[in-house]
Amino acid sequence: MYRWHSQENENIFDAFKCVLKDRYRDRMKGIRKQSADMARNDGKPLPPKFCSYYDGMHNYRPERVPETVWQRLCDHWFTEKWQKNSKIAQQNRNTADSSGSTARHTAGSIGFDQHRRKLEKLMGKPPSQYDVFVQTHGTAESKKKYFEGNHKNIEYCSQTAKEALEGYLHGLVNKFGEDPSNRKDDVDVWEESQLRRKGKKKGAIYGIGASDIHFLVLGTPSSQSTQSTQSDSTQQEVDRLRAQVSVMEQQQQQQMKEQMEMVMRMINMSGNQPHGPPDNTPEDN
Repeated sequence: MYRWHSQENENIFDAFKCVLKDRYRDRMKGIRKQSADMARNDGKPLPPKFCSYYDGMHNYRPERVPETVWQRLCDHWFTEKWQKNSKIAQQNRNTADSSGSTARHTAGSIGFDQHRRKLEKLMGKPPSQYDVFVQTHGTAESKKKYFEGNHKNIEYCSQTAKEALEGYLHGLVNKFGEDPSNRKDDVDVWEESQLRRKGKKKGAIYGIGASDIHFLVLGTPSSQSTQSTQSDSTQQEVDRLRAQVSVMEQQQQQQMKEQMEMVMRMINMSGNQPHGPPDNTPEDN
């Protein structure tokens, strides 16, 4: 059984949500594909790797999915809203950017936050957002060159990725000035630069995926400020309890001292009284 300190509850929950968001979509896609494979084996005219909704899907339930859950999932996938969003997402994935690339990143199946952790171990220090972005969006040759120390002419998986990083670096200059030593990674700058690039005020943030944007950009979870407040509150409670224990110890010591003095007085009083003859005179044999 895994255990952790109660102070880490919020961080653990944040990590769990990130993993859940990262895996849920793939898991649902895999379930639909299993169902389609079952239907195809039964003679349904479905193309290979089909993973969307199809007529009769209710009748082809993957073994590990409970019946009641499967029926609810099928009902959800059958809705016009879901099918519309699914079609839009598929079109977006297949739409090339201005460079003709449909690639979204080069991170593979590993989450962006996991790449950050691996980079920190590799580099022996917290990586910058630039480091993480090169690792997750740079070409294989550029990654090798970059982490060997050559940061010139880095190529990315797409024109979109290149523009995303350029927009971020430009935003850092606007906020912190031209001197690189004064710049530091900034969550707001990344978020604003990506939304501005797409001409939006809100929406999905490019280069983040399902990760916690605060952890990915800064290396600290979004609940860090809450965590610090909790730690301060806990420390104050510890100090208060220590003070109470100290007062109790002093009171106990004073009580013991008074009791000891009382016992000594009683002994002294008993020792000063005259002794009468014994009740039973011993026999003189």
